[in-house]
Amino acid sequence: MSEVWSHGMQVERTLLAWMRTSLAMAAASLLLVRLGLSRDSPGIAVAAAASLVAWLVLAYVTRRRYRQVSDDLAEGAPHSLMIPGWLAATAIVLLAAAALLLAFS
Repeated sequence: MSEVWSHGMQVERTLLAWMRTSLAMAAASLLLVRLGLSRDSPGIAVAAAASLVAWLVLAYVTRRRYRQVSDDLAEGAPHSLMIPGWLAATAIVLLAAAALLLAFS
């Protein structure tokens, strides 16, 4: 009997999607840090720095989750591909707050 799907490809695509998302978040955060510092606006710089921290956590959780799901697939154990929604939501809110501070400063 042939397998319908290959082990790991879905997990790999999910990892790559989250890595692209976190890379975009890192670029936006670094841009906001630079703009906040150039405009002498500590509020923007703090919000952008917080979003950088959230980006680092998201990148770590994504990589850890990839390894966990890959191991589960290899063992035939049940798994979930979900990244914690609160983490992504927190990072997005921090970036939005920094952008709003930038727009109104």
